[in-house]
Amino acid sequence: MVSRKIFDSLGYHVTFDRDHPRSRHNGYVADHILVAETVNGGPLHKGAIVHHKDEDKTNNSPDNIVICKDRAHHILLHLEIKALKASGNKDYRKCGLCGLWDDQANLYRNPANRSYFHRKCRADEAKRRLRAAKEAAQ
Repeated sequence: MVSRKIFDSLGYHVTFDRDHPRSRHNGYVADHILVAETVNGGPLHKGAIVHHKDEDKTNNSPDNIVICKDRAHHILLHLEIKALKASGNKDYRKCGLCGLWDDQANLYRNPANRSYFHRKCRADEAKRRLRAAKEAAQ
């Protein structure tokens, strides 16, 4: 009998294993988790997230799998991939106002929402808003 690949609604390969600690309510566990546990030599710790290096969720090759310790690490990986593709440097960040990618040393990081701005762009935006408020008041 030939086994067929089963995909979940998100496009991940899954295997039925109701007894697996990470199986979903329907008894299926994502294959990339099984591969990561094999590479890891045992179960993943609680909170660990499995990342596909090439962002192809069907490529479960062991050398395409990265085990992230938590969600924050996983988000950082995606941010670095996005920066690398856009600017050629994984450490660059995008100015939320002008849209240009730049070294983090040249940007202000808003701690409230973790966005980045060039100081000049931020000052220009503040002036623009002030002008708009004055015009609306007249």
